[in-house]
Amino acid sequence: MASRHVLTVNQVFEIMLEWLKVQDWEKAFMHVIPKRKLAATKKDTEDQDKDDEDDEDEENEADAEIEDTED
Repeated sequence: MASRHVLTVNQVFEIMLEWLKVQDWEKAFMHVIPKRKLAATKKDTEDQDKDDEDDEDEENEADAEIEDTED
């Protein structure tokens, strides 16, 4: 089942209160948002960014090879 990517007013308020306690946004989110609703942690996001960069590098290399064969 897909979950929504929208926070309720109560969740936002709880996140802000938790941030006041811990002064760390990631910890505040992790404490308030149910784990099943969290799409990705920072590490997962960094891994995805690295994968995206690798994909872009491969695409750029492929484009360069096509340009070389057209000349």
